[in-house]
Amino acid sequence: MPRKELPTWVFALAVVIELYTSTVIIFKTALPDEESYELLSVISGLPRYAVSIFAAFMLVGRDVWRYWLIVDNLCYLGLLSIACYYFMLLGKGIPSVLTFLAWLNYVFLLFFFNGHFRIFLNKMKWTSRKVFLYKLSKIYGVLVYVGLGSMNTLDNTLGEDRDVYLLFVFTTAAYLSEFVNEITGVDGTDQARWHYEIEDEDEQNSSADDKTVELVTNS
Repeated sequence: MPRKELPTWVFALAVVIELYTSTVIIFKTALPDEESYELLSVISGLPRYAVSIFAAFMLVGRDVWRYWLIVDNLCYLGLLSIACYYFMLLGKGIPSVLTFLAWLNYVFLLFFFNGHFRIFLNKMKWTSRKVFLYKLSKIYGVLVYVGLGSMNTLDNTLGEDRDVYLLFVFTTAAYLSEFVNEITGVDGTDQARWHYEIEDEDEQNSSADDKTVELVTNS
């Protein structure tokens, strides 16, 4: 089936919420107390869910749930990140309802984000600019987490929680890297093609037919 056109403003909103989600971890060390970070994380959760679900629903309608339940590399790396986040926030018990909600918010975010990314990759009509910008947004997230991890290996401001924090940020960096790997596998750049093109099934079949005809002709 041909890919569907997603309005640019919806795609832009999806990229913005993903950039925000990659950035909000900075506030864990920047804000003066844990409660401020957790409150910020929880309050900003619902708008992010809404954008993710809305964008996915525009492309596949009620079949959106099927893409949430796929077990793939994003799923297992996301689960590793969720597990590390659990031990970072709740490893010594549940200090407050807000802390538990902050962890639960992260679980839902990864669940929904994995789903809308799979739908984008398989059902959305991409332009080379969208492919390039989306890759950059994920590379930015990787750099944020690796940067935070690197900075916190040089000091002891996190005290005894430093090790589990580092485990979380580096695991999440690996999770975000998988988005780049997934999109690279279908846009041709894994074969040194420079145009960042994601074709729909009709175009892929047409290209395959052309190659078959060319091979037959040459033989």
